Order: sequence, then structure tokens, then C-alpha cells
Amino acid sequence: MSLPVPRTLEPPALAVLAARVLVQHPWALGSRGSHYPWDTSWRNGFLSLLSDAGGRTRRVRLQTVDVRGLPVDAGQLVRLMVDRPRVLRFDSAVEFSADSLCALRDRCVQLRQLTDALLRGFSSLTHLELSNVYSDVDVSFVARMPRLVALVLHNVSIVSMERLAVLSELRHLDISSPPPVAGRRRRPPADPDRLLERLFLGIYGCNASHRKHIPALRIGGDIGETQLLLAAAAHRRHVFMVADVLEQLEMLLQMNNGVTRWQEILHLALDSMDEFSFCKDYSYPLFRSVALYRKSVRLRHFIAMTLMNFDVPREMMFCFEGFLDTLSHMLSGLLSERDNFVERVLIFLLNKTCCDVDGRRKVMVGERGLVKMLLKAIHARLQDHICDDVMCCLWSCLWNVTDETPENCALFLDNRGMRLFTQCLSKFKTDSGDLVRNMMGLVGNIAEVQHLRAHFMTKETVETFLRLLNYSSADLEISYHAAGVLSNMLSDGPAAWTLSEPGCVEVSARLERAVRGWNVMAERSINYRSLAPIIRLLRCDVPESQLWAAWALANLTQAVPERYGRMVEEEGGARLLRLVAAAGDQGSYLVRLAQLCLGTVDRYRDGGDGDGLAA
Repeated sequence: MSLPVPRTLEPPALAVLAARVLVQHPWALGSRGSHYPWDTSWRNGFLSLLSDAGGRTRRVRLQTVDVRGLPVDAGQLVRLMVDRPRVLRFDSAVEFSADSLCALRDRCVQLRQLTDALLRGFSSLTHLELSNVYSDVDVSFVARMPRLVALVLHNVSIVSMERLAVLSELRHLDISSPPPVAGRRRRPPADPDRLLERLFLGIYGCNASHRKHIPALRIGGDIGETQLLLAAAAHRRHVFMVADVLEQLEMLLQMNNGVTRWQEILHLALDSMDEFSFCKDYSYPLFRSVALYRKSVRLRHFIAMTLMNFDVPREMMFCFEGFLDTLSHMLSGLLSERDNFVERVLIFLLNKTCCDVDGRRKVMVGERGLVKMLLKAIHARLQDHICDDVMCCLWSCLWNVTDETPENCALFLDNRGMRLFTQCLSKFKTDSGDLVRNMMGLVGNIAEVQHLRAHFMTKETVETFLRLLNYSSADLEISYHAAGVLSNMLSDGPAAWTLSEPGCVEVSARLERAVRGWNVMAERSINYRSLAPIIRLLRCDVPESQLWAAWALANLTQAVPERYGRMVEEEGGARLLRLVAAAGDQGSYLVRLAQLCLGTVDRYRDGGDGDGLAA
């Protein structure tokens, strides 16, 4: 073909034209470069002019660079790669320094073809890496490099490996490949012992790792923990390879398939995140898998101590579901293998989480299986006849996780929670008042859910609550919660009370008698997030239920007027108390309690102090 290049063209314009011709006809300069009929002295400055053309050549982004026949040096060749072309051809002897080789490597990511001119003159080369060459590669060039110690051919389709056997110094051979191109790998020679018996052999993704009696000292493959870690070490600076190895390690950890070197896996993930920012996408699932690996006692202790250093749950909100999964999985592992330290830490963290979250996140605690897990832990300790602070904390968790969360209340009942309640109460009621208090607090939360109260409408359950009305004069909380449960059950009206014994009238009388016996000025260790469940009882037509609610509000506003006085006002309790006081018999205990509470609310609002009330 003929190229219409004017003789009078100025060098910069010629550079632009040459770039366009190279794109359209990549073979042009290679076939005619030494036979132009005009003065060719311009060629000495051609490469610098081409790179200096700047924006004028950027419109014709180079795809192929063919500079055969041109006197190029290493620096010019590197500058030519600024557009990251796919093909580079040159045939002159180029002297590469270490810096220029590194620069060329960084700009050759997209190359699909590369002349072997780069490999000339490297007879003393000891380490060579040629990766991501998708066309078939004849490795005969290695015969010119007898001192090679390490040869890396990641993602390279090799025509034949026979010539590698002449490399007597070779100690590290890596022909690994990610799965998409692993099928293109040629089989190794039939008798590879001479080549491989002294080697590290990288065969990750080659569908050969499962074979037995591979004659290599160390194998970096994709079968088992040892092969994967060796492959990861070899591929630590290769983005796509290390990403795939991380995925394989994650799968291995999820299957709990004999993993023992979890600490090395953690360091691998951290190093990969430092090297390649995109590896965070692969490392987070890996961390999660490591965290879910529950067989290692040291790892469990490490995770527990690490979590204790966080402000839970505030600092876990960004990964709340994963945090809950980790707690659930580790707790499930402790059911069969008791570890008191880890168990205490996990339950403490879960209890704190349940105290500090609400709404959707509290529902998630139940959805991730933690209500069921807590019940299993209680059952395990019940079977072992253990009543300790961990047992108390387990019931405290259930109390907190069911607070104003009907979904979790239903989960407790659906997983035979009331059966555990009865068994624990029967076995441990005299051992720990704190345990019974936590249990009754939980039952009180369930009683606040109208459609769940029917679960309590049995003779045995109601009689249990009646007995707890007089549990202990020194521990008002248990009697208070038992009365709260009965008040909620009675608030549905006589028609909803389906038991003939004990009857509705008897229960109402015993409830009123118990409430009248309490000191309204008593100090109590209880913390309400909302008074709505108590205030709701003031709307019903059952005086005994109203009496318990009025006593509760009066007691709370006397104990902490700043907090609860404001809550009574803001949540509509003051308005309902005024209606109760106006409709009741003047001088009755119910009216006096309502007036006491209202007086405290008014005085707090005006900046004063309240006075007490005797029963």
C-alpha cells in the first residue's frame, strides 16, 4: 500500500499523522520504515515528538505501537505506553534499567502481544515473570536464561513445558491461573520428575491440585489449607489471583474443613487490603468466616476480647447483622463446649445491645436466631442444675429483647419459653431473687401484648402469678411484675377471663390487696424507656388494673421526678390521671394515688418538690 505523506510536512504534524496511521494500519511503519524515499532524519526525534503532541494525539488513542526499525531507547518506549496500547512491537536492542523495566511493566497491563526482544541479553536473569499472556506461549526463550531461579507464568497458555527441564537452577515455577482460563492450560510433560522434584510448583486453578504424588517440595494449589496459603503467598502481588484465593479460603472456613492456621489467614487478608484497596470486598467476608470458625479456643477468646474493646452496639451499627450472626454462631458453639469466659462476654455484649437498640434492630435480634439461642443456653444450664450470674443474665437478655417488641415475645412463646419459665421457677425460685425478678420482667413484657395474653390463661400459670404477689417483702420487684401481668390480663374485661378457678373476682381482690400493701415511696431499681404500657391501663374499666397503673406512676414520679414527671406529661398520662381522679370516689386509694402523681408532675414542672403519701 502507499501512504500519502507530503515531503514538506512539519515534524509535529507528521507525528500526529503517524499516530493516526499506526491506529488504522499498525503494520505500516514496520513494513516501510527503512524504505521511505525522502529524508529519514526526522525519525530520530519521532518518538519524542509523538509523546509531546499531547492533546492532539489523545483523540486517536493508540491501540498498537509498532516501532520496528526505529532507534528507540527504554525511556522513549515507556513514554509510548502512556495510552496503554494492546500491542507493542520493536526489534532494536534496547538496554533496560531496573527503573525502566518497572515503568514498562506498570504500563503494560493491557498488552496482548509483546515481542521477545525484551528478553534478549538477559542471560544472567534469575527471576522472570510473564503473566496474563492470553495467546499460546512458546517458552523456548528460557533456553537463553540458564540462571533462572524463579519463573512465574500466571494466566499463561503454554504450548509446551518440555524446554523448562533444561533450567537446572529453577526452584520456583508458578503456572497458576484463575478459573476462567484454567481450562486452557496444557498438560505438564509425561515425566516431570526431573523438573519438579526440586521445585515450588504453583498450579492454582490448573485442575491438578487434587492429584497425589506430585513431585514438588511445595505446592501452591487450590486443595486444602496448606496449598491455598502457599498459593496466596506466591500471588500476594497479583490482584486477580489473590482475590480468587481469598474467596477459596472463605469457602474453606465456612465449611470448617480442618482449618488450623487461621492467624495466617487473617494476616493474609490484612496484607491484601493494604496492597489492593479492592480486596476489602473479599476480605470482609473472609473476616466473617474466620469469626464464625468456632472450634479454636484461642480464636474464641481473641474475638471476645476484641469485641469488648468496642462501644457496643454503637460502633457495630454499620455491620449490625454480621455482628448478631457472629454472636449467635459463637453462642451455639458454646452449647456443646462450655467456655465460661467467652460465654459471659458474649451474653454481656448481647444484653447491652438489647438495652441500647429499639425498633427494627431489636426485631433483628430475634430474626437472627438469638432469642432461640438464649433459650437453648438456659435449657443447657437447667439440665446441668446451674443457677449463677450467667443464668440471671440470660433471662435479663430475654427481658430486654422482648421490651415493647411483640415479635420477640411471640418467638419466646413459640420456642417453649413458658415451659422453661416454669421449670426454672420451680427449681431455682429460692436460690436467686434476681433470677425470678428477671423472669417476671420478661413475662410482664409478654402480658403487655394483647393477643399473646391468652397463653397465660391456664390455672397453673395464674396460680403461679398469685403466689408471687406475696413473694417477699424485701423484694418488691417480683410482686410488682406479677401484679402487672395480672393487671394486663384483667384489663381485657370479665368476658375475656375464661377460667372458673381462680375466678376473675378472686384474682381482682387479691391484686388490690397486694397493691395496697406496698409502700409508694419505696426505692426500686428499674428503668423504663417508655411509660406507655402502664398508662394504657388507665383507659380500661377495671379498677384493680387502674390501681396498679396509678401506683406504678406515683412510685416512679416520687423516685425520679425529673425523668418520670416529664414522661408522664409527654406520654398523655397526666390527662388520664385527671380523668381517673375526677371520676373516682374522693378519698379512695386510687384517687389519692392519681392526685399524688399529678401533684409531683405539676410541682416538677414548676420547679418544686413533691410530698409522700401513706397507704
